[in-house]
Amino acid sequence: MDRGSPEFVLHDDVLPSDRVVLRGYLQLCEDEVDLRRTARVTDSSWLFWREAVLAQLREPAYRRELDEIDVERFPMLRMLEAQGASLDPLSRHWLWRKLHGL
Repeated sequence: MDRGSPEFVLHDDVLPSDRVVLRGYLQLCEDEVDLRRTARVTDSSWLFWREAVLAQLREPAYRRELDEIDVERFPMLRMLEAQGASLDPLSRHWLWRKLHGL
């Protein structure tokens, strides 16, 4: 993240100011999963986004930050993490997706 401190960006040393950046990114990820759930993200974009979000959650700083947040926050993100690459929050038939340009 381009707003992180040099210590965080270069060495993964999280300063208190970096927590805002971490939580902002986690919120962005939550929003991306929710946008997919509401059919606002195409199938091809979702495949890319899903892998990027899962990769970021494997980073220690993001993992620690998510673990420190109340479990009721970021429910879609936590569901994605639990189910991994098998999760597609858009539960629509392939024909519906095709007819709607997804």
